[in-house]
Amino acid sequence: MRAIGFVRAIGLVLALGAGTSPVSAQQASSWDDLRVLELLERGTATRQAAALDGLRAYTADARGYVYFFLDRQAGEERNLVKTDQLAVRVYWKAPGLTRQHILGRRDERRLPTNIRYHLDHLIVIQENFGDVIRIGDGDEVASVLHPLAPGAAAWYEFMLADSITVAFADGLDPVRVFEVQVRPRDSDQPGFVGTLYLDQETAAVVRMNFTFTPASYVDRQLDYIRVSLENALWDRRYWLPYRQSVEIRRKIPFFDLPVGSVIRGRWEIGDYDFEVDLPDTFFLGPQVMRNSDRMLAAFPFERDLYAQVDEEGLAPTAELIDIEAEATRLVRGRYLSGLRRLRLALPPLSEAVRYNRAEGWVTQGGLNLRATNRLRLETLLGYTYAASRPLGRVSAVFEDPHRERPSTVGLDLFLREPRDIGPVAGSSRVMNTLSSLLHQTDWTDPYFATGARVRAGRSFGPVSARAELRYERHHGARVAAGGDPAGWRPVRVIEEGDLTAIRLSASLGSPDLLFGEAGGTWGSFEGAPYQEASLRLAAGRRWLAHGVELRSTLDAAAVSEGAPLQSLYLLGGRETLPGYDYRSLAGNGFWLLRVEGSRQLFGPWLRIRGTGAAGRTRLTFAEIPETWDARVPRITRFSAGLGLALGWDLVQIDVVRGLNGGSWEVVLDLNRRFRDLF
Repeated sequence: MRAIGFVRAIGLVLALGAGTSPVSAQQASSWDDLRVLELLERGTATRQAAALDGLRAYTADARGYVYFFLDRQAGEERNLVKTDQLAVRVYWKAPGLTRQHILGRRDERRLPTNIRYHLDHLIVIQENFGDVIRIGDGDEVASVLHPLAPGAAAWYEFMLADSITVAFADGLDPVRVFEVQVRPRDSDQPGFVGTLYLDQETAAVVRMNFTFTPASYVDRQLDYIRVSLENALWDRRYWLPYRQSVEIRRKIPFFDLPVGSVIRGRWEIGDYDFEVDLPDTFFLGPQVMRNSDRMLAAFPFERDLYAQVDEEGLAPTAELIDIEAEATRLVRGRYLSGLRRLRLALPPLSEAVRYNRAEGWVTQGGLNLRATNRLRLETLLGYTYAASRPLGRVSAVFEDPHRERPSTVGLDLFLREPRDIGPVAGSSRVMNTLSSLLHQTDWTDPYFATGARVRAGRSFGPVSARAELRYERHHGARVAAGGDPAGWRPVRVIEEGDLTAIRLSASLGSPDLLFGEAGGTWGSFEGAPYQEASLRLAAGRRWLAHGVELRSTLDAAAVSEGAPLQSLYLLGGRETLPGYDYRSLAGNGFWLLRVEGSRQLFGPWLRIRGTGAAGRTRLTFAEIPETWDARVPRITRFSAGLGLALGWDLVQIDVVRGLNGGSWEVVLDLNRRFRDLF
């Protein structure tokens, strides 16, 4: 039995607005008008009916993936921890008898975890939830009234927002669907916040996209839960489950760390059979059955374990992104997270406590306040013990999760913010602290900046545009840490003074797949104007089922006369051109190509790696200070090497050779994907 083939058309209509018939301004002008209340009454009656237009029973087959992963504050980088693939047989009989049978399940861990899912994370949501919505077997959401439950009109406000007319290719009469926005009358109480899509004729649920108010969450670690349920018209009459997505994000309640954990379930349901005879006795006993472990593992899945994530990645679907924007608008920007508004701000461990030759020991911490769902205030204050000086940053960030054009505006005030001459960090922060402590080897070329910046960003579909205006005073650094002063690599001198600059940039794509970014800077240092242009291209591909990964990046930039010394670029050694003296190549322009590929040998403990790099700097106007111990190469430098990744790919050891005038080098560091977590 197949669904009428308009399900994809509905998605296109909702996303693009094609073929829509908007509700008139009078119809959509107010909450709780008579027309929307009448529609909701019919929707409630349809849900409570013992049978839907003669529907007595059905079975269906569902296939799903459940992902557990880590995501960053900005949401760009995601680290997959565990993947589960499931096959479930779904049973239903009027009036509201349900049962599910887990036929197959397989899983694999990419990082260490002991997570155990609630049972309802591993099955399909039937009947668009019951009259009281429960998630996580009641441990996550326990008592949220469904907006189509009896008495819901006293708990929620409703507004008729739009209508959609969907035409069918096979001659079936068009279907009109109404979009109804829902919010609680009291946002301090447990409640549903989101959108219902109801069939005009039957008032049956076509789609539900929603999240919850903070009071809805039982588990105080919950940041949010977002749900998208999409039904299809089966057998030309019945609106029944077709596609479902649920995303659950957690963070530590009292500490605002720059990473959260996410559980995301994605389901597709089909192969409905309405010609079944299910006796009432079949539904006695537990609502969920499961095969033996041996039978679960032996189930013949139609797709690979990583097929979906290889094709689509871990980025949230358009429906899940829209849920946040729509819910924020409906509650007028009020706070929607289940986490505390005020929390201790803890940067990654390597930033909370670090050690280097210019600062010695540094400790940092602060407080973060989420004033509304759109506005957050952040502080990060610290102290450098060797230099006996404070440092820190205070930020205000306003985020507008608009459906089509999400935007961010921020203001930062910073004191003695550490900078590195770069252009690429020479080591992870953890490794730099360890090497500084154990071997007096500091991979940074530090200086400090004090000032302010205003930043703004907006997305236009796949393109993201950013602007930044900053004023800052640059301060030089000196060796301040303990140990033999002669044992440290000399600190490179910089030009001290005031800098004002504006930078514009635009990017396209995903950093994990195909990505491009171009930017330009127009600035002035101590009254001398300068310009800078930069380009970054990246491409990556993972075949998780085969344990193979490929990644390449091309970086290039040039800065004009008038820029301070610290704007020059340094190449050589680890992270840029391994096998050559560290940061021994300097210039006001550079290009750098890096390629790496890896294959898992004995997962998750051992992976073999191959790396290659090529690059060059160019100097057209400045003189490099003798104390920098750097030069301009006359030829392009190449390097190549082999290595191993150990223990869930966390630690990488590469043996690399500089191919023209270089030498052998052993590079030990953390995987780039995990550096900002530690």
